[in-house]
Amino acid sequence: MGILFTLLRKFWWLIPLAGAAAFGAWERHEVGVAQAHVAQLEQQLGSAEQSIAQLHAGIQAQNGAVERILAQGQANVAAAKAQAAQRVQAAAKVQLIYRTRIQTIEAAPVPQQCASAAAWAQQQAQGLAAGWNK
Repeated sequence: MGILFTLLRKFWWLIPLAGAAAFGAWERHEVGVAQAHVAQLEQQLGSAEQSIAQLHAGIQAQNGAVERILAQGQANVAAAKAQAAQRVQAAAKVQLIYRTRIQTIEAAPVPQQCASAAAWAQQQAQGLAAGWNK
């Protein structure tokens, strides 16, 4: 033990230097580990940003498809409304034709004598043909 104390008294200044060197080596190691971790995180960030861009493009495409579907739906509703309006007009026209042409023929008095009835029927036929050809 005596030799150890003698060496320590002579070379005591080496202990702080060795500690500083060890601390520097440890610090360099920690910096290298941190830099490797940063590089890994940057790579993960790049792949995450790429994934987000792909998802964003997919969402944009879906939104465009939804807008086209909504526009087509609105066009279908407008076409259905127009078709319904045309059907209402056609029904009104048929009803008008029915009231003006058919009812008059049914309400006309028929003569009792044969010659008069034949002449009346001829007039009605001509009137009917003229009415339907309007």
